[in-house]
Amino acid sequence: MHLALAALHPGWFSQVKVAHLMSLHVSQFAFLEIGHYTVENFVLCLSKFKGCVYRHFRDLSLSYTFTNAEISYEEEAYKIDGDFHFQSVSHNFLSLFYAISSTPNYDEGSISFTACQIPTIPQFLAHDSLAVTNIDECSLRNILMAWDGYDLRIRSCPSFNDTFITWLGTQVDRKVNWKERPIKVFRLESLNSLRIEDCSNFTPAVLWAFVEARDNGALSLHPQPCEEPIKWLEVSILPEIRHGSCELQKRLQ
Repeated sequence: MHLALAALHPGWFSQVKVAHLMSLHVSQFAFLEIGHYTVENFVLCLSKFKGCVYRHFRDLSLSYTFTNAEISYEEEAYKIDGDFHFQSVSHNFLSLFYAISSTPNYDEGSISFTACQIPTIPQFLAHDSLAVTNIDECSLRNILMAWDGYDLRIRSCPSFNDTFITWLGTQVDRKVNWKERPIKVFRLESLNSLRIEDCSNFTPAVLWAFVEARDNGALSLHPQPCEEPIKWLEVSILPEIRHGSCELQKRLQ
C-alpha cells in the first residue's frame, strides 16, 4: 500500500495481474474513509484476484472512527476465497472487512489470527482450519461463534482456561427444518482436530471431560449433538496429555 500512495495513478492496484497460486502480503496501512484508498475498494480488488490463494494482512487499521451501524447489509458483499492470515490488524478494520465481504459456503482453506482484537463477525466462516495465537477471551469467543470447521489450533492464549473450555463444551440451540423445536448441539459441531500449544491455564480433567462429552455425543442416537468425535488431540505443554492424545488418536482410528 506504500506503493499505492506513490503510484502515478490510483487505479494501479486493480490492474495488477495475479499469477496462479500467488501470495499477497499487505502491511502497515491505515485505510481512508473516502477516496481511492478505502477498505471498500481494497476488498473489491481482492474479490477479483482469483489466482491469489494466500493473503497475509499485518498492521492494518482505519484512519477514522467506524461503527457497524454505518453498514447497509442489504448491499451485495464481495466474495473472497482462499487462505487468510490476520496479524495485529485493528478491531475496526476487521469489523468493516467482514461487513462488506463474504466467503464461500464451503472453503477448504485456512484462516488465522495473531494478536488481533476480533469483533463479532456477522457471517459464517467456512474455512476448514482455524489458528489463533495470542488472542484474548472475548475475541476468541467471537471468532469461534462464527467458525465451524474441522481443525482448530490454539497457541499462546492465556484465555484458554477451564472456564473457556466449559463454555466451548456447552450445548446450544440450533434450528432445523425437520423439527419444530430447536435441537441441542455442541459449539463447533464439525470439530474433529484440536491442537493446543503454549497454553497453561487449564486443567487436564476439564479438557478430558470436553473430549469425552464430544466422543459420547458423536455416538449418541439421532439427533447427534456433534458430527464427529475428537479424532486428534495434541497438547504441546503437558506431557501426560500429549501421551494421552496419541492413545486417543489410536483408539479412534
